[in-house]
Amino acid sequence: MTMGDSCFITMNNAVNATANFVRLTSLQAIIDAALGDDIIKLPITTYVENVVMNQVGKSLTLSGGWADYSFLSQTGFTNLQGSLTIANGTLILENFQII
Repeated sequence: MTMGDSCFITMNNAVNATANFVRLTSLQAIIDAALGDDIIKLPITTYVENVVMNQVGKSLTLSGGWADYSFLSQTGFTNLQGSLTIANGTLILENFQII
């Protein structure tokens, strides 16, 4: 999880778990920090930058347009004002605009 302050986990058995939360402010940092096969939820906002996806074997989904950091309602779009280059890897965009 890259953009929120909350995490909800349901476990059926006793398990030791560790979670680290870091609020990343650039789309490039979010993509670089993703582990692969991640779905990254992004709020309604505009990122102003040029982004390069260059991650061999990594598949990411950027799910944009979430109303707030509770990620309960997808009502709009996340915008990128700049360029997006996919050099390696797979990037799926949902409710995401390049303007």
